[in-house]
Amino acid sequence: MAVDSHTYAINRVGEISKELGIDCEYRQLPGYDISQYEKGQDGHEDDVEEFKEEAKKMNELGITASYEEGFAIRGWDGKVDQRDAITYQGQATFHPTKYMLGVLKWLTEQPNFQCFTRSRVMSVEEKGLLNKEAKVTTESGHTVTCVNAVEATCVPLQKLSVVAEMEFFRTYCIAIRVPKGSIEDCLLYDSKDPYHYVRFTACDDKDDYLIIGGNDHKVGQESEDGRYAELESWVRDRFTQAGSVDYKWSGQIFEPVDYSAFIGKNQGQSNIYICTGDFGNGLTHGVIAGKLIADEIMGLHNEWSKLYNPKRIPTLSKIPGMIAHD
Repeated sequence: MAVDSHTYAINRVGEISKELGIDCEYRQLPGYDISQYEKGQDGHEDDVEEFKEEAKKMNELGITASYEEGFAIRGWDGKVDQRDAITYQGQATFHPTKYMLGVLKWLTEQPNFQCFTRSRVMSVEEKGLLNKEAKVTTESGHTVTCVNAVEATCVPLQKLSVVAEMEFFRTYCIAIRVPKGSIEDCLLYDSKDPYHYVRFTACDDKDDYLIIGGNDHKVGQESEDGRYAELESWVRDRFTQAGSVDYKWSGQIFEPVDYSAFIGKNQGQSNIYICTGDFGNGLTHGVIAGKLIADEIMGLHNEWSKLYNPKRIPTLSKIPGMIAHD
């Protein structure tokens, strides 16, 4: 179900962007997973054996993957030698802001659609006879009453339940200029824990942006000292044509203890739905939620419901780690 739902999401963004004429840099491309160790270092061969086993499992699940000995990314011209990789086909990337604005433009042209920006929501509660309606209250005191409400946000407006079933991390990113077309357009990850992740987006006529992230840590338990510098050094050691760092930022990642997002009807509620626990997969989880929650509201069967059900109970083996983190 995880494979099916994420594959649906990857393809659905392409379909919508094409249908609505949204220029959001959507393109399908390969993904590569490489060892954190250089060839010849302790740990490299262990990673290779894991890659071979993972490729086998991915193909059994319907994901086209293969281990390629000696594989090197075009444009990797630094001295650091991390050749060998597991490759994944059928992946995709897009610019989420451009995509969102394109979808919003289309929505504003539809009847019975309204969008209120800069409206901070303070509560979402069930009201009415037998809790048959939802009441959304904003910071300024305005209210919206509706049959169903969806909290598509990082953390739902509640104190416990799914909030206690997630671990919270901070991740760091930089956007660094590279000559346009000088490096293969791909998704790249390494085996480090926490891992580095790389993708590309447009900059100007001369350059693209290489976006690299990583160096995650538990929120509030470590400082950011040196994390941006490490990301920059990682890029420059491998891609010598890298130019200036134009942007740097950090953000929080919410990771459910069982590694499945919470998408669907909220715990203890009848007509309030949530989407949270993306652990770095928010672009596909958002699309999955658009389909899954709509199906649930309309009373349609969706086989993904069981996997993402916010009311599921974590396995006993996960509880000690959940308590330790919180």
